[in-house]
Amino acid sequence: MIKYLFYDSSTTGHHGEFLENIIHSLDENDAKNSAILSNPLLKDRLDNYKYKVDSKIKLIYLSQDEIKTISNAKGRVIKGFKEVKIIKNYLRVLNVKHLIFLNLGIQMIALGLLRSLPNISIRGIYLQNISFAKRATNFKEKRKIIVRKFRQIVNLSLMLSNRMVKKVFILNDKKVAHYLNKVFFTKRFEMLYDPIPANSLGNKIESKHSEFYEFSFVGMIQKRKGIVEFLHALLEIKNNLPRKIRLNFLGLNSDDYEYHRLVLELVKNLESEMISFKFHNKFIEYKDLNNALYNSDCVVAVYQNHFYSSGMLAHSCRFKKPLLVCKSGLLGEYVVENRLGLSVDPNNQKEYSKTILRMINNQFNYNSDFSENYYIESCPKKFTDKLISC
Repeated sequence: MIKYLFYDSSTTGHHGEFLENIIHSLDENDAKNSAILSNPLLKDRLDNYKYKVDSKIKLIYLSQDEIKTISNAKGRVIKGFKEVKIIKNYLRVLNVKHLIFLNLGIQMIALGLLRSLPNISIRGIYLQNISFAKRATNFKEKRKIIVRKFRQIVNLSLMLSNRMVKKVFILNDKKVAHYLNKVFFTKRFEMLYDPIPANSLGNKIESKHSEFYEFSFVGMIQKRKGIVEFLHALLEIKNNLPRKIRLNFLGLNSDDYEYHRLVLELVKNLESEMISFKFHNKFIEYKDLNNALYNSDCVVAVYQNHFYSSGMLAHSCRFKKPLLVCKSGLLGEYVVENRLGLSVDPNNQKEYSKTILRMINNQFNYNSDFSENYYIESCPKKFTDKLISC
């Protein structure tokens, strides 16, 4: 019998970190009868991460045929039904007691309509946080959010009709958890801290003194990271910088040729005695990432999909580094309300430029106490304990 089965078919860095955190925490507690079902693309990463030779955690990977069945399905709803049917087979074979989704999304409608699942307890992290209209920056975005919110409410309502769904976790957002409990007359929604990666802990930090004010961008250079908008804002103040700055790109170069070309054109226009750039063009190991963030002055996370949480919250809080984020959305609200950095409207270039200058001049009051508390609350063990708590 498997007591806890953790499921996540995603392969992005954030989801790999979730799985590593669970392995780390369960191994530390010498947990028995636990299993992880994940995408085979994470096999090498997860197999190598089990740091106990006698680890009791069972690692299972979807077959290529199962992956193909899900990916070939047309539309999110059909994909969800295909995925839940595949999971159902594992539940029966493994005799699972508790199923925990690390990325609730396409499965919600299927969970609401498929009632032939074994009698188990279901929990999950709902990453697509409900968006409030006040988080929009313009009418077009506000209308889009209202439609999205209505669709989310309907999907959640269907899923909650399945009484086996016991808990739904919302990353970092107490407001949304409270709102959803009120809307559905339930107590099934709870806030969960977005965790610090377990694999990043315990690495030795090397302090380096630099003449530059250093901005760090973490992850692949992609359009969704809002890099071009930042560079355009920087052009506005190129000749009025109070000190030398450096932009660190901690990840791979873009796989979008046109976008990468645009970034390089802007870099060429910006490079000067006052502005320098450092491109790593590789996947950054946690040891190097920790050193880079520790020696940075600001972490830039002005993402286009700003309604989601970000793993950079925990990283930045660990080293007490301010974040620069999008004004609208969950991340923007959280950072501003708790004084963890500054926010911008990426479409307002002049305002963006002024905010960059405020950041360089340290013209805000960073909340070190809150930052320390967030880091403590986002430890891997607390993350895992909350997922498995009754």
